[in-house]
Amino acid sequence: MRKKLSILFLLALTVLFIACGNQEEYSFGNPKYPLGFTGNEAPAEEEIVFDGQLTESFYSWQEYFEFTKANDSTHKMVLTTVFFDSGLLIGVQIKDPQIYYNSLNEIYKNDSFELYINPTEQKNIVDKDFVQLRVSATNEKEMWIGTPTGNEYGWSRFYVPFSSAVHVDGTIIDTIGKDVEENYNSVGYTAEVFIPWTSLSHDSKPETIDIFPAFVDSFGFGSNDFGWNSYQGLSHMDPINYLTFDENGYADKSKGSIFGDSDFGKYATKGFDLADETNQVIQIGGYDQYIYFKDIKGLKYGFTVDISNLIRLNNDPYPKVGVIVGENSERIVNFFFDPFPNYDNYYGVFVPRDRYDDNWQWGPGSPLPKGFSYYDKNTMTVIKDTEISYVFVNGILVDKRPHGLVGETQAGLFTMNMSAIYSNYRALTEAEIANYLALINFEDTIFEDVSNGFSLLEDGSVLQDGFGEQIAYFRDVNTTKYLVSTKVKLTGVLFNDPFPKVGIIAGSSAEGDEAFLIDPRPEFNIKDFLGVARPKGNDWDWDTQKLVWLDRIDYNNEIELTVVRTGSKLYYFVDGSLIYEKDSFLVGASKPGLITMNYEAIFSDFKITTDTTEVDAFLENYLFDDLYGWNGQGNFTIKEDSIYLNETSYDVAFDANRIINNDILLEGSFFIEYDLSQVRYAPMDWVWPKINLLLIDENNVVSDFAVGVNPSKQNRFETNVGGWKNWDIFEGVNWKDVNTIKIERLITEEGKAEFRLYLNGNLATISGSEAITTDYVGSYRIGLSFDYASGLITNLNVGTIE
Repeated sequence: MRKKLSILFLLALTVLFIACGNQEEYSFGNPKYPLGFTGNEAPAEEEIVFDGQLTESFYSWQEYFEFTKANDSTHKMVLTTVFFDSGLLIGVQIKDPQIYYNSLNEIYKNDSFELYINPTEQKNIVDKDFVQLRVSATNEKEMWIGTPTGNEYGWSRFYVPFSSAVHVDGTIIDTIGKDVEENYNSVGYTAEVFIPWTSLSHDSKPETIDIFPAFVDSFGFGSNDFGWNSYQGLSHMDPINYLTFDENGYADKSKGSIFGDSDFGKYATKGFDLADETNQVIQIGGYDQYIYFKDIKGLKYGFTVDISNLIRLNNDPYPKVGVIVGENSERIVNFFFDPFPNYDNYYGVFVPRDRYDDNWQWGPGSPLPKGFSYYDKNTMTVIKDTEISYVFVNGILVDKRPHGLVGETQAGLFTMNMSAIYSNYRALTEAEIANYLALINFEDTIFEDVSNGFSLLEDGSVLQDGFGEQIAYFRDVNTTKYLVSTKVKLTGVLFNDPFPKVGIIAGSSAEGDEAFLIDPRPEFNIKDFLGVARPKGNDWDWDTQKLVWLDRIDYNNEIELTVVRTGSKLYYFVDGSLIYEKDSFLVGASKPGLITMNYEAIFSDFKITTDTTEVDAFLENYLFDDLYGWNGQGNFTIKEDSIYLNETSYDVAFDANRIINNDILLEGSFFIEYDLSQVRYAPMDWVWPKINLLLIDENNVVSDFAVGVNPSKQNRFETNVGGWKNWDIFEGVNWKDVNTIKIERLITEEGKAEFRLYLNGNLATISGSEAITTDYVGSYRIGLSFDYASGLITNLNVGTIE
């Protein structure tokens, strides 16, 4: 039937073209009908009073679809359909208080409406079977089919028989003289459009027809004084956006028992297959697609849904799939999975938009949980409170923030160029909501400003398994002097980060951040502990970080980290060992807390104090002020008759470990003698463990008289008197036993100083010589330090040599 119609139609056109003589042939560039052509009107059914007024009784029985101009309820389009045996009747009402017409302008620049009709069953692409009808308020008409034209417009002018009638309720402003305020109060206009089924390639009345409505609002006589409006700003080039009408009119008002349109004047899009709604919803549409839960709405609510079977559509470089956290007449808030085309972007995004704003308010992503895969079925759970929204993915909180929604809202589903299956959707009970919030409610804890990755465990400890940088600050600690401590149990790297870290925020303020971190790497084979700074406006300064290797650390055990800030000084401790101190760039008050960088960990046994007495009492174990004459800092156990160097679990460097005795002044020829025992050393190849006696001259120049205690490569004296020198190797020395070291300085007749070293009464040699010589003959104070070693010094004795 369709082929026969097309042949007859073309024959008629040929006759008309011949009758027109020399008139130029019709084309898109010359869209003029042949002279005398009248075949563009189709007969209407007898019961239709075809006057453009929707007064026939059958209109009152139909379902209507309506939408307004964005952010302007004074302009509205309403339409319905009536199916007759011979064709489709479309009743249209346009609300428009100012109806403009300029005979020099094209239809789409004057007040008019457009009907895009899909008479087929395919909903993938606009093609030649699609029809576009344009009708102005003055009943001017255009007909188009869905074939692209040379100017990249998706439609071409074509002769499609149909009839239209328009009734104007008001004044058409068609001259400058009529453009006055008294003509700005029109009601608008109504129209009836009748198109035979044959014009839509149908032999008989179908069950449904898909239509995409739009209208043009003209606000002046200029060629640019108009705006094109579609429902919800959607595009007519995507068939999934077309609305379904049947013999009762608009057929989609009630979509299903669970999902449907918004209660706040917004229609659901047509990309959702609700055939098996009680079990699952399949989203197959492209671009922005959304649908609403009918019964999940109010000031507070929660819901959960499984999302799976993701497929990117339309080669979109940024496809998304997720949910509507809440929407009302003023604002919408969504939360999406943001997979990227390769499904390798493990972030979700919280995205609000004001109702009549075309711009989504994109912000930074929220890391998704450990082990997340877009190829799995993932559960998204949303709790919307009056001010805060919470999003959990697979039971882990990934996003918490103020949502900016005022009043009641409605939840739903939302995708952007991504097909997906939604299943297991349901509202949460009040008890379930309470249980979820209890996991992340830090209001009655020692923490505040907690990132989404932290959750509370029943024993009071804190689990952190969030992706990226996660921070939890200690509550009510914001000062320049404090002590914070926690035990950390490392449980695993997140998202295969090659450089994950976990530790303490040593201080955070408007000036920037200081952090004390464990850097174990994914295989737990790196034993670095580091201090790193992040001045305001910068990233972490990894180039200047301070690294300390703790060879004896066991990542299978809990590790106690402690940070002390006192003014501009920061002290970092591991299991009670002072491993690092620094001058901080922080000047004002700062907040300490916990921090992780792609590492899952459990924090427990928290100790926090800002009490000056308590902080000072702790530091007294490491900072010495005239303790038996010794001053300085470090891991020293100082007693009246002994000093234990680094009586801790770890062999650390001597950077922050040095003490000096101001009560002992050595002059002239002198000796120093002491016993050394219980030596331990770090076994790494790249360190040279030492127990160090220091001589500090009158100019504070330090000379080192060290014992190298790694028997596999040192076992010797190592001195630094104007430069490091290695003495000859000892034989048969066990540094765990008691060994006596003696240092002698003799002033020679030539006015120089000779140093001789003894081990257990035996004179040591250096390249065959028995002494080293220096020009300095002034006085010294003595000090002690160590480098990746520990040991007990007893029987320290000094004296003069006659």
